[in-house]
Amino acid sequence: MIRRLQALVWKEFREHAVLLGVASLALPFAWLFFALAAFGAPTTVSYLEIHANFMRFALIPFAFAVGNRLVVADLQGRSGRLLEALPMRRVEPLAVKWTLGALLLSIVAGGSMALGLLVASLREPIDLGLVASLVARTFGFTLSLWSFLFLMGQLGKLRVPLYLALGLALILLASTTELELMRFGPFALIGPDFAVVRDGVPWAPLLTSLAIGLGALVVVALLQLVREGGLEESLAKPMTSRERAMVGIAVCVILMVWSGLAPEPQPAPYRMSGDFILRSTRAPLVVGYGSADAREDAEALLARLEPSLLALMATMGWPALPEARVVLRTSLDGRTFELARLRPGDGALVRANFLAAASPDLEGLEAALVRGLLDDRTNHRAGFEPQAFVRAGFPLYFARCGPHRAAPDPGCELSAARRAMAVVALSGLGSAAALGAGLEAFGRFREQVGDRVSESAAASGMVALARATSGRGPSAFARALFSAWAANDSRVALEALLSPPRARLLASTGIAWESLLALWQAELAREASDPEVHAIVERVSPRASASLALEREGESQRTLAIDVRVPWSRTEGVVVTAWTAPLGPLDERVEEPDMRRDQVVLGPDEHERRIELAGRFSAGERVLVAIDVEDPTSGLEAPVRVLSSRRTLE
Repeated sequence: MIRRLQALVWKEFREHAVLLGVASLALPFAWLFFALAAFGAPTTVSYLEIHANFMRFALIPFAFAVGNRLVVADLQGRSGRLLEALPMRRVEPLAVKWTLGALLLSIVAGGSMALGLLVASLREPIDLGLVASLVARTFGFTLSLWSFLFLMGQLGKLRVPLYLALGLALILLASTTELELMRFGPFALIGPDFAVVRDGVPWAPLLTSLAIGLGALVVVALLQLVREGGLEESLAKPMTSRERAMVGIAVCVILMVWSGLAPEPQPAPYRMSGDFILRSTRAPLVVGYGSADAREDAEALLARLEPSLLALMATMGWPALPEARVVLRTSLDGRTFELARLRPGDGALVRANFLAAASPDLEGLEAALVRGLLDDRTNHRAGFEPQAFVRAGFPLYFARCGPHRAAPDPGCELSAARRAMAVVALSGLGSAAALGAGLEAFGRFREQVGDRVSESAAASGMVALARATSGRGPSAFARALFSAWAANDSRVALEALLSPPRARLLASTGIAWESLLALWQAELAREASDPEVHAIVERVSPRASASLALEREGESQRTLAIDVRVPWSRTEGVVVTAWTAPLGPLDERVEEPDMRRDQVVLGPDEHERRIELAGRFSAGERVLVAIDVEDPTSGLEAPVRVLSSRRTLE
């Protein structure tokens, strides 16, 4: 028997000499790699992490390779059949293979542990408890891992499906139960506390791991008893095409059932907390003001917004209001509002500077908050064209002329500055058809004239609709578009196809789309003739202009040169703003807070200025460039956009 075992051992060494040679070269390099990572890290809790990482990321792949060579290759190759024909017990080759694999892996793991202890002893104290824990974890994990892989190798063609099933089962347990895998059995032995526990032998995970390894060996022994090894022989045969197809189908079915039945985790709702917040007792409204000095302004804003939100709920026919939040951001000016994009159902959040010292546009702030609530109620689909102009215009009209205002009436109109913005933006469109085309492609229109001006232009249409319907038209139209929660599937597209905004306008207000455009043009003409509006428009006429020039900077870099000309009689204090943003291969909406802003202020009689954006873009890159010019003394209360271009830098 001894001679047979010696012959088996010699056979294994001879057949797997290549694996041993590769391992003798690769494993030391792996250990050195983890050592360099530990020495180069900014902080290292213990240099025994070198050994811990070696066990996790080097020993496990090596164990798979050993199992594949010692077990799978012999089981499916000719040498396995030769051994079956020799006069020896069936258990003898298995015992030799398991012992050789366990010895080889233990030598590798033990060598890593010894080197790790040597390095760590030069920099940190090593006590008996740490050594006992390290020895138990290292060899307990190594033996249980090898026994498991030895069993999987004996299962032949079933091993890959079983690996997949086991992996899916572990993921399912970790994601749907309270079981913490890193505290169980072999996972706990090489867990995060591998290199730091000094309490001696971790008996619970060690015994669990050894029990798993022993159970695997018992199953291996049972396989040899079933039909005198006939089951093992049938498993050694390659899978047929039918069996591979069945395994693939089974995996797909399991994944589909799992994805369909597994409940999606419900994220916690967004909540504001802290010392400097005010909560309304009448509406779901929160104002965050940042410091005690801003409390008075926050209270005034809360008092203004409470009746507005309650009126909005009644106007839109909503059963409840999403939570509305306003957060103070002193870095913004009083008329710039940042609408945060929250998850559907989380309400709306607007960042604004509402301090009295910033002269805030409270109507614009209220409109931004209403716009955010419309987005939330429609699952962020309110801005889809061609209804985007209603999303832009109705909130501003509501903030100015809604039922919560002191004396709303059908003759309510926007402020002179807002009406002047509408005239500046829409007067050049000409015919009603051009007006309609511009508004139905509102995203492009908004990019061409700017956010604040486009909102004012859209709100002027709501005023025209209100005049024609005794004040009820804007609310009825908005309710028809935004009252219901939008489904998150193709039903939204189908509903938009079957019932477009034009049809909903006629059904809700009795006004046809063409009639609205005619009324809108009449409203613009009336506003342009208003002396106060006319005076504001005259101050920004004739229009400023801008042009782009592309200059090469080396092989790949490009410089954008922007030449701005301001023909106004007074240019001192005029602000020129260049907005830039990189674009992807597909056109998409770009919000101003996501764009880079470069500003210059003109001096007296400075009618021309060049802005050079150097070293920022590369050849072949697509960019969006927009140029705004604003005279703070004009009364327009908004910049005039003189250029908007999407282009590829050649």
